[in-house]
Amino acid sequence: MAIGELGLFMPERRIVQLADGASDETLDALEPETEAVITAAIAAAESEIDGLIKGRYAVPVSPVPAELKRIAGQNAIRNLFLRKSEFSQAWEKVYDANLDRLEKIELGDGQMGGTAAAAADTVTGEGAGLVFGGGGLDGF
Repeated sequence: MAIGELGLFMPERRIVQLADGASDETLDALEPETEAVITAAIAAAESEIDGLIKGRYAVPVSPVPAELKRIAGQNAIRNLFLRKSEFSQAWEKVYDANLDRLEKIELGDGQMGGTAAAAADTVTGEGAGLVFGGGGLDGF
């Protein structure tokens, strides 16, 4: 998810404030420190999504369905609130609903945002050159 896309979920100025940015920064023109904070919040949200759906889908999912972009953006904003130790009941409700949705996706309860993503039936071992696929132990 691109930093600028977070502006779909919250006013830019508030996002910059949560990242301790200067008052004149915008999502399109961030200081390196502010950009690093926001990038870390997005990366954490995307990593959490990948961790929750990796049993059913190959991750990272590409192309990323709109529903996963929405969840990543909303969860990244929640991460920025947590970073500032600001509790937002509204964002916690959004986060809880997003986790419920991701759990349903993992369990196979519907597709992601109407887009079929490739199911994860193969896991590749890094560096080992081994590939383990679904049904690899059939007959044993």
